[in-house]
Amino acid sequence: MKIANGLMVFALVYAALGSYGCTTLRPSVMSTDEIHRQIDSGELLKPGDRVRLATKDGAVHEFQITAIKTDEGVVVGRKESVRIADIVGVGKREFAIGKTVGLVIGIVGGLQLGHDIGSIGSWRF
Repeated sequence: MKIANGLMVFALVYAALGSYGCTTLRPSVMSTDEIHRQIDSGELLKPGDRVRLATKDGAVHEFQITAIKTDEGVVVGRKESVRIADIVGVGKREFAIGKTVGLVIGIVGGLQLGHDIGSIGSWRF
């Protein structure tokens, strides 16, 4: 029984750590002018956000924002910067509670099923 309890603790810790990866890319559906206005005002993006930015030239830039320099008109990542005026689309990674709950239920359910199957040999008929 101690092994099963240990597996349950492992599953919960694994699920908690795995939940950091339970994100989804949420595209913003608004006009280019509205995107620019919301970036400039600080409503749409902030440092630390993981984003996918589409630009006028058709390129897509994926990075974590380190700064937004509205006075210079750029969104800055560690290795690249994108001019706000060139941005035509924004996707933001956000925590997805549904994915996390599904992960936890799947792991715990799978471990319980494994435990139940493993204990069949000890049943007395």
